[in-house]
Amino acid sequence: MDRRFARLTGISGISIAFLFAACMQVEGPSAAASARFRDLPAYFAGEQHQLKQAGLIFHKVAEQDGVRDSLITSDTATIAHLLKPFAGIDLNKPSLRDQYTIDSVTDEFSGARSLSYTAKTPAVNPQQVLLETDSAGNIQSVQLSSRTSNLLYKTSSTLVYQHLKTVSVTTDQQVVLLAPTHLSVQVRMYPK
Repeated sequence: MDRRFARLTGISGISIAFLFAACMQVEGPSAAASARFRDLPAYFAGEQHQLKQAGLIFHKVAEQDGVRDSLITSDTATIAHLLKPFAGIDLNKPSLRDQYTIDSVTDEFSGARSLSYTAKTPAVNPQQVLLETDSAGNIQSVQLSSRTSNLLYKTSSTLVYQHLKTVSVTTDQQVVLLAPTHLSVQVRMYPK
């Protein structure tokens, strides 16, 4: 009798566990779970909004093939123009699914985190995205590297953006039968 009771209690315990599991409401994947990567288009849109609100002065230095020019302005279009080629990069697009290796390092003292998304093949652009976040998860800096190569040309572009501090864009291009070109633009941001 004791064995049957023990066996019955064990079976009924398992049945109750399955019953509770079946009755629990299962939620679909959350937006955070379905988005493996940080939303860079939303981040850059937010940064452009913050730049307008901050009222900063921008010191822009551009150099193309050794010719240098500089400009001091408060027009946020200066930054928007530099970020435009990179602002639409969405690593969560279905075509980029499983195309990146993700590495992460967390500073145990400050809680800051470094995220690295590296393309698995040379055909995927951007080739690498490096994000530095603070302990709250707010992005403090972004570095994007992109390369394209075919029979007619080779080009590489790098963006380094530090939250409300600096923007640096470097582009190298080699077109068949033409001299290589190098463009470097750096913008430092200062309070008015």
